[in-house]
Amino acid sequence: MNEIVRRIRDSKAYSDWVERNRATTCVRCGSLENLSLHHIETISHCLSDHWKFYGDWEEAYQHVLTLHESDMISAATLCDKCHTRTHPGRVPQTIDTTAIDATKWLTAPRTPLPRFAPRKAKHGCLGLISFQVLLGLGNYILQGKIHENLVVAPCGELARILGKKNGTAWRADLGRACETLEQAAIISGHHISNEEAEFFFTQGYLDQLCKNPWFIKITEGHGSSSLAIFLRWFLCFLPNRRRYAIGVDKMAKYLGSDDSNPHRFAARVVEASKQTPWITKAEFRDGLLQFQMKKRATAPVFGLRKILNSRLH
Repeated sequence: MNEIVRRIRDSKAYSDWVERNRATTCVRCGSLENLSLHHIETISHCLSDHWKFYGDWEEAYQHVLTLHESDMISAATLCDKCHTRTHPGRVPQTIDTTAIDATKWLTAPRTPLPRFAPRKAKHGCLGLISFQVLLGLGNYILQGKIHENLVVAPCGELARILGKKNGTAWRADLGRACETLEQAAIISGHHISNEEAEFFFTQGYLDQLCKNPWFIKITEGHGSSSLAIFLRWFLCFLPNRRRYAIGVDKMAKYLGSDDSNPHRFAARVVEASKQTPWITKAEFRDGLLQFQMKKRATAPVFGLRKILNSRLH
């Protein structure tokens, strides 16, 4: 059960639920600092009740996620001190960040991000290179290589992180990506020379990243197909899911597709899925895109978030 509780806490549904429902003050003492959302009924009790009904942990997990998505979970906002008093027997969770190699991870906000543009570039939308650059710069932030919103990255090293070949064409792509990131208000300026590039992040983006980050391994950011990368990013929000089905219209919305033909878009998604080894099968059936995936190691989200917070504060 502890593993499933952790999956729930790592999920996008849970994170979005916290953002929607967390108040600005502690309901007990009125504190404005170190606030968290306390479940009136613990997640483990809720999960156990639904397991008794369904007789299947995966079904119970899905139902509890749905309850969070629908705001049908009762909760109260508490500061850390009041939260500790509520759970006097609970041992505070300690996270050993020294065991995490931050150089192997990429990061960007889960939501909201500017719309992706898999086919045609649009003003303020992220294409393949601009999104990959954003993820790569997240790696530098995790390493602590950000000073007063400025990241300086050697062009060749950034190319290596993203699986690109360094050269004139790469620097030209990098320049165009920076223009897109400026249009999306992610960076406020940039400078690229032959050897290195400077990126000035907006405070709004850094606040967004600190508030709701997600993390993927460096190799997950490699590729030459925007649809494949965006699909992989989306499915990485579903750790340990072996099967997943979603309406084609909803998937098109998530991936920012402007393809008006659902069958053609579904065919493109199925083809793009072949570029991700842990997606073992993808098909379009009964109006749903259906995926089968291998079990894979989950990101150490809590540890990486702790590292990220320390870099940005």
